[in-house]
Amino acid sequence: MNLLYKLYRKSQQEAIWIQNAIIIKPLLSPKQWYDQTNCGYNDPADSDIEVVIKQNLEGERCAIDGYEKLLEMTQGKDHATYQLILEILNDELEHEEDLESFLEDMGHAEKK
Repeated sequence: MNLLYKLYRKSQQEAIWIQNAIIIKPLLSPKQWYDQTNCGYNDPADSDIEVVIKQNLEGERCAIDGYEKLLEMTQGKDHATYQLILEILNDELEHEEDLESFLEDMGHAEKK
């Protein structure tokens, strides 16, 4: 579970970077997080680690899609934000690879 905690903390830091870059009012309650998310949230339906990893992988892929859209929006218009989003996207791609590798190591390869 150390990997999942590491990914959670990194995602939390990325949200702070974005918030500071675009100066938005922070979302303070979990209900606000759920209401504002682009990716939705599914409570872990099963305590099986494979199920939890697959749910996390789905979330990473949704985040990747969102950051790719932000890159398109900022390309050639806002270089600082573009670079910040690019850095975060690279982190998300790394998270996706970590989770895929973890599933492979478990013997349950996940296809994109």
